Amino acid sequence: MKIIATVVKGKCLGGYHKVGDIFEITGDRMPGGICMGALLNMVPMVIGLQNGAKYRWEKDKDKATFHCADEPGLTFELRRVKE
Repeated sequence: MKIIATVVKGKCLGGYHKVGDIFEITGDRMPGGICMGALLNMVPMVIGLQNGAKYRWEKDKDKATFHCADEPGLTFELRRVKE
C-alpha cells in the first residue's frame, strides 16, 4: 500500500512547498524534501491510514486531510492507494 500526499491549499511559510506538490509514501519510508512542519503532523495520519484507520470527519474512508504546524501553513490531503 502507498500513501499519496498532495498539497491542496495554503502558503508555505518557509517556501518549501506549493499547491500541487505531490509526495509518494511507501512502507515506512518518507520521501525527501518534506519540511519538518508538515512532517510533524503528517506521520501520525500516514501511520493511521497504513493500518486501516478511517477518519470520521472524512467522507472518503481512504483520505485524511491535515494542516501543517507552521502558520499560515498548508493543507495536505493524504490518500490511501491499494496496489
